[in-house]
Amino acid sequence: MPPIRRKDGYYSDDDEHPIQSTSRVTNRTTTTSAGKATKQDDDDTERGRDPLVPFYCCYLLCSTVPRYKTHAYVGSTPDPVTRLRQHNGELTQGAKKTSRKRPWKMAMLVHGFPTKLAALQFEWAWQYPERSRQFEKPSPPTSSSSSSSSSQPPPPTKPSSSEETPTSSQTGAGGRRRKLPRPVATVLQKLQTVHTMIGRPSWIRWPLTVYLMDPDLMTQWQDLVRTRGTGAGVGGIGVKTKIVVKSGTIQELAPLFSDRGFRQEQLRSRELERFDRFKEIDSRCLFCSKGINYKDPSSYLTCNNETSRNSEYSGACEMIAHLDCMSSILLSKDNRFALHIRSSSTTQQLSLLPTGGKCLACQGEMDWAVMVRAMNARVLALDARELELLQKKGKVAKKKSRGSSPIDVDLTDPFGSP
Repeated sequence: MPPIRRKDGYYSDDDEHPIQSTSRVTNRTTTTSAGKATKQDDDDTERGRDPLVPFYCCYLLCSTVPRYKTHAYVGSTPDPVTRLRQHNGELTQGAKKTSRKRPWKMAMLVHGFPTKLAALQFEWAWQYPERSRQFEKPSPPTSSSSSSSSSQPPPPTKPSSSEETPTSSQTGAGGRRRKLPRPVATVLQKLQTVHTMIGRPSWIRWPLTVYLMDPDLMTQWQDLVRTRGTGAGVGGIGVKTKIVVKSGTIQELAPLFSDRGFRQEQLRSRELERFDRFKEIDSRCLFCSKGINYKDPSSYLTCNNETSRNSEYSGACEMIAHLDCMSSILLSKDNRFALHIRSSSTTQQLSLLPTGGKCLACQGEMDWAVMVRAMNARVLALDARELELLQKKGKVAKKKSRGSSPIDVDLTDPFGSP
């Protein structure tokens, strides 16, 4: 897949999320669900960072017009309900490509991406599978076939009249050949593409969820599973997949994206409390027994499981370990089978990042993505605390924080009018 350079800000063009990359992709900018990049996104762009996001998804739209019922559209957004209303013309700043085939329905979501850039990369591969490196290309002809073909060359064929002289519809101004439009994307093709993508090595270990909201799509997905398999085996032997497939309605997913960051603020508050507790008792790494550098809150991870024993701190697990130690232990178990078959298989590759494992303290299952999100929330909470202390001392007059400002806890209905 070609490298992608992020550039936030709305761009009113045919594509919803045009992406900047190499010469194979046109130079355009990306959009957000609200149509305008937030101030926080601008700050992150200036720093060259790609921060973790609470929710960002790639979606599949199906037209409800009878003559276009097989037509599909792929996009990405942090707010699928608002984005669907934009595509249907209820709100402004919808994509021009979807204006002729309204109304649309959202039939499928893929969520669980750690960052916005990760979702945009997945969306680009979903839109252009023929350009993505993640899909297998047809192998070139072998030497035996080429030699046999060279010994008996096929008889020359006279090109047709359409090949000799381009028609007026194929040529533009100045007689130059005009690029033909891309074929219409169908719902079944996009469903098959996603089924292949979740089995590729680039995504098979990601904590993604394929969420099907259309009954017909669920039936077609089950047919693909029967004919192709689950899709997890495409990535290689012994690869553990984190991708799950669910079905339901968009209303059931609303708590993930309609709380205005309330859960993120709760997570930061909890991680700030745990940081103070671990620092006060001078907790050490569970694996190497060395001290934790509390001046660097991103150097360690904690278990976020709730224990069954009676605890002073609401039953939270007290496991803490260096990030490097935790990664080494989990990867050693994750790659044990891969090391065993490494000599006999050239397609199997060792994992660079773990996906999870069993906690030695509470014996519960740990999720690597959850622990990294908690670590990121801890860093943001400590940055906000440090900035607040500096402002109280008068050392800084006004400075932007990496953390978000306090939010209103009022959780409005995302399906109502804005």
